[in-house]
Amino acid sequence: MIPAWHRRVQRRPSAGFSLVELMVVVLITGVLAAIGVVLVTKHFAQARANQALVGLQAIRLGEESYRAHYGQYLDCSPDRLWYPTGDLPGKKRYEWRQAGFDQDDGSGTDTSVSECWSALGVMRQGEGTLFGYLVDAGRPGDPYPAYATQTQLSYPTPAPDVWYIIHYKGDPDGNGKFSYGVTSSYNADVYIEDELE
Repeated sequence: MIPAWHRRVQRRPSAGFSLVELMVVVLITGVLAAIGVVLVTKHFAQARANQALVGLQAIRLGEESYRAHYGQYLDCSPDRLWYPTGDLPGKKRYEWRQAGFDQDDGSGTDTSVSECWSALGVMRQGEGTLFGYLVDAGRPGDPYPAYATQTQLSYPTPAPDVWYIIHYKGDPDGNGKFSYGVTSSYNADVYIEDELE
């Protein structure tokens, strides 16, 4: 017989995980979740920035369609008021159809800005935008408007044909830093400043 102090204590096989193993799993899960949140946030920011480009292209198509019918481009921003957001676009989504936007077109009668934008066909029912847009248009020889971007782009001077310039401005994340973009009838390029601000 083996003395009691000499006998080995037999352990039962482990039925679960140790605390260290569980903590390692929690740590790895936390790191993966943090990386996932950063990646998803970047994708949302990029999607918001792309919304501005979608708006620019919709306005561009509207302008080209208007010119095909009437031989000129439509100037919807003679008062330089960002549509449909007013002066300061931000994190709020604005409907394209806005009441109370009137402008003085110099003819002595007020024209609804909403009617002007509606003629471009960019007013999709139920879809709003986080960005404000300006659409300036002119005839050959008309001066170009001041640019919303810090960098001044160069276009033919004097204007050789009818033209339009479309600007956007937005702060979709609400941090007070604006993103700007400009495109024109002269080419399909879009100049963007501070895209993901």
